[in-house]
Amino acid sequence: MSVKSDRDGGFLLGNALHDTLESVCYTDKFQKIYRDIATGVELCRQSCEYFGVCGGGAGSNKYWEKGTFTCSETNACKYRIKEVTNIVLEELEHSLSLI
Repeated sequence: MSVKSDRDGGFLLGNALHDTLESVCYTDKFQKIYRDIATGVELCRQSCEYFGVCGGGAGSNKYWEKGTFTCSETNACKYRIKEVTNIVLEELEHSLSLI
């Protein structure tokens, strides 16, 4: 990701000419980002009834909307996952005469 961010020193994790993908995964920067994303996913698992649909959301949406990976619900989540899921479930229940 070549996206610029003042926080966390940006997302430049290595150099394709000098580093391997595996070596980058062991850097302090990568490990911090990985832990923060995992924490955000766990927050979603603990607090959201839609976790089974999305698995904890998109880290990029969390970061750009909330400024951190360690959060749960985002606007993207509300409108892309929750609202769509509600509409599909409502239509399915209606078509099966469950409501």
